[in-house]
Amino acid sequence: MRSFLLIFLLVLPQYIWGQKTYNYPVAPKDTLTDTYFGVNIADPYRYLENPNDERTLIWLDEEEKVTKKYSNQFMAQLDLRDWVYQLYHVEFKPYIKEEAENTSTYVFERKFKGLDAPLDLIYKKSTDDYFKTLVKAKKYKLSKDDNILITNLSVDDDNRYVAISITHSGSDWRETYLYNLETGEQLNDTIKFTTDPSIVWNDDGFYYTRYDTPEKGRELLNVRKGQRICFHKIHTQQKEDKVIFQNPDVENKIGLYYYMVDSTQMLLNYPTNVRGRWYSAMSIVDLIDPNYFIPKNFLITPADDDVFYSLEAIFGDSLIIRSNHSSPNHRVLVCNKTKLNEVSELIPQYEDNLVNVNRLGKDKLACNYLLNGVYTVLIFNLKGEVLKKFTFPEGKTVKGFSASKNKNYAYYWISSFYHPSIKYRLDLTTLTSEPAGELTIPYKYDEFKTEYVKFKSKDGTEVPMYITYAKQLKMNGKNPLLIRGYGGYGTTIEPSYDKEYIIWLLNGGILAIPNIRGGGAEGSDWALAGRGLNKQNAIDDFVYAAKYLQENHYSSPAKTAITGGSHGGMLVGAASIQYPELYQAAIPQAGVYDMLRFENFTAGGYLGNNFEFGTTKDSLQFLNLLSYSPLHNIKKGIKYPNMLVITGDNDDRVPPLHSYKFMATLQAKGDPSSLYLLKVKKGAGHGGALTFEDYFSDIALRYSFLLKELDLRLEDRIH
Repeated sequence: MRSFLLIFLLVLPQYIWGQKTYNYPVAPKDTLTDTYFGVNIADPYRYLENPNDERTLIWLDEEEKVTKKYSNQFMAQLDLRDWVYQLYHVEFKPYIKEEAENTSTYVFERKFKGLDAPLDLIYKKSTDDYFKTLVKAKKYKLSKDDNILITNLSVDDDNRYVAISITHSGSDWRETYLYNLETGEQLNDTIKFTTDPSIVWNDDGFYYTRYDTPEKGRELLNVRKGQRICFHKIHTQQKEDKVIFQNPDVENKIGLYYYMVDSTQMLLNYPTNVRGRWYSAMSIVDLIDPNYFIPKNFLITPADDDVFYSLEAIFGDSLIIRSNHSSPNHRVLVCNKTKLNEVSELIPQYEDNLVNVNRLGKDKLACNYLLNGVYTVLIFNLKGEVLKKFTFPEGKTVKGFSASKNKNYAYYWISSFYHPSIKYRLDLTTLTSEPAGELTIPYKYDEFKTEYVKFKSKDGTEVPMYITYAKQLKMNGKNPLLIRGYGGYGTTIEPSYDKEYIIWLLNGGILAIPNIRGGGAEGSDWALAGRGLNKQNAIDDFVYAAKYLQENHYSSPAKTAITGGSHGGMLVGAASIQYPELYQAAIPQAGVYDMLRFENFTAGGYLGNNFEFGTTKDSLQFLNLLSYSPLHNIKKGIKYPNMLVITGDNDDRVPPLHSYKFMATLQAKGDPSSLYLLKVKKGAGHGGALTFEDYFSDIALRYSFLLKELDLRLEDRIH
């Protein structure tokens, strides 16, 4: 260890950012090797998986010094922070004043008391004029560095109590506390060992889900097991809670979840094993007595991740389900909750991809479709007949079109990459709509546009992409370009407002977002084409988006940067390693980079992740994982893009060990003329920033990095 410290002392004086090459902290190597199906895989930085290993701590400390020295040179960070603050001054002036439907209901908001303070929870009755503080988040801090975030809220049926869940420093683990809404006082009840507690109130208590107590010191690493539904009676201790239902899959590779149907019934979706094969069972549970929790199955299907059944709405005994069964663009089915596997088609599959289905009052459904970047909402009656069609402009997203059975109106919102949501009110009797207010923002959003294009990927597949930029911009190959990617789990990246997008656009940047295979933009088949053994398709699509944009003179490699988080972090890491010549800079965040070890930690072993990536327990899947694993494909002497790798030290969904091992390998093997930086966000989990100060600092660092590495200057265009 003394020689290791000496190496650090010798290397540190050489960090001079103006020079042609960079010297980095030297992470010591082990000789550890794993063998998969006769293939030996070296893992020299395995110790970096242990956050408490002395070598890990020393190396992280030196990495922090390197990154801090780099970031401290930018005065532009001050301007960037000011910009973000100004962009929070978005005002929506309502034309219509909503009347409170129930004078006993409560309204909740989260409020910052300071830039570096956690969000407090404030509340008021719907008829009151002023808010008052209910929860001071800082009271739950375990240390001065602990970041508290109030997540879930659940009010009981009688509006007497609210259950609030908190997380410490971004962890997926939750704690739940109860408050009396009339007095504002906290009860003594405490619920631990949950992720999403899924609270369902019932008389003098509630149902919730929990896991086994995690091993001390391994809370952020071990796979969670022992999922079960418990019943907690108010004013009692958690140790007295009754276990109501145990997930049959004790390894928790397949999770259970449930919804409240009404005050007397719960809809439960759980795995069940029949003759060695897993099935997914949808059932109804009568909540008459916590001592009698008996699921009554109405739909049993194979637990196949390629086919899904998603409950969207409930009308009496009829359950409205969106499914891709025999319909890759999705269709609407109806089930009878009192009869097993009685399923019929209500609305057929269309050419457009069915994104979601919502209840619209007492007797209507709103179906939101997407085709070629255009959203269309169809209003149906419960016979499946079309009552109204709404079509929205290209490059815009529509949300809403949802109302409970007692409502005679609904709201919907239209947003884009360059403006926040604009609210509209829909009359459910006439099915006519009108603007519900006026939007005021500190820049001219009509100066921007979004194109929707399709480009050919490596195998000739046409891939859709949104491209957003200022209308006056000239396509001369010299524009700064930021490509953002995700491409996993069937998730579609829709046009949505983000303040950091505006910073980029106001500085003459082009924002490109390809909806690559693995995502859900073109339906279920599109998602499958980028999943598992097809994962390289997703990477190729992302790479060929850059090629298309450069060949069509939007930008050039010297002005191109890529970024993405979580699955998008893996995507950016893989693209940077496979095609380094295409990018000047890359910012992968919270990514999976060691594809061979991912399933060994926390959520990595869940069945959904096995479907998405594969498992090293299968020889073919192992070879596929190895072929694109960002960590294992770094080559000696290659000039990779300037890279800022970001992770949170409390991320228990994608543990930071991935970023540590990736960066140590990159700094050891990559051409030292490129810049490779590691930013570890203290007290942050998978979701990133938890306070305004965290958020400002995060954006300031990332965009200072982009400005420096793409040789750009800030332009003041906020009014």
